[in-house]
Amino acid sequence: MNYLRLIRLPNIFTSIADVWAGYFFLLTLESEIQWGGLLLLMLVSACLYAGGIALNDVFDLEYDRQHRPERVLPKGTISVESAIFLILVCFVLALLAAQIVGFRSMVVCALCLLSIVIYTKISKNAALPAATTMGLCRFFNLYLGATLVEGPWQAGLAPAAFLGVYILFVTLLSRMEDSDVKRGQMLFLLVVIVSVPTCSAILYKDAYFVEGLAALLWLVFVLFVKAWDAYEKATPPAVGQMIRFSILCIICFDAGLVLGAGHGLYGLVCLGFVIPPYFLSKKFAMT
Repeated sequence: MNYLRLIRLPNIFTSIADVWAGYFFLLTLESEIQWGGLLLLMLVSACLYAGGIALNDVFDLEYDRQHRPERVLPKGTISVESAIFLILVCFVLALLAAQIVGFRSMVVCALCLLSIVIYTKISKNAALPAATTMGLCRFFNLYLGATLVEGPWQAGLAPAAFLGVYILFVTLLSRMEDSDVKRGQMLFLLVVIVSVPTCSAILYKDAYFVEGLAALLWLVFVLFVKAWDAYEKATPPAVGQMIRFSILCIICFDAGLVLGAGHGLYGLVCLGFVIPPYFLSKKFAMT
């Protein structure tokens, strides 16, 4: 149970939803689904996320002892050595699984892993570099799914870029969770966080625009309601709640991409990924 708390179990579903979206967004309606490769890439994504979260907590141990003493490493329920072992297992397993899928998947997995290490060890202390690196982590994670579809390597860049920018601004906002909330800066970040997923609708195919929009409108509505509440309260706990919902809304963003590409059933499956983290978030922390 403590290991599941360490890796933020609810968030892993948002990670595998990215891979699902990256794959089905590019897959033509006539193509046969490569279930083996897709499941392996979802495993890669889950391992990268779990290892990255654990690595972040190892590097943040001294900070968490003061500000997040409820986490498992500061409490001592899991030793640092055990956490490091888990991290190594996750990263090695991710690289091996990606290699089985193919060279492109292996390269993107390695780039995502590099971004994780840069974020946790190098860039975290500076707001913009940290947010940019975190955005790159999600960019490569969604693009990982696109590597399973044959075609030009540029094809999956646009949806990955939208998600990366979204996470960049969510990460910038998250820095207010442990500090003073500045209303002006907060309002700007909230507006961008709501706007970026909305603009991603330009990626949908014309014939399936309405289907994609259905998931997107729900996402925008929830984000707007939570953003308004966070802005009115302007407190770190309100920001924390906004961050948790922003993370869950990644799944709706992903589902919109799949539905907008014409894969109705698999878009609904993607939307269903929001159910486990919604309930798990009541038991496991997401931030």
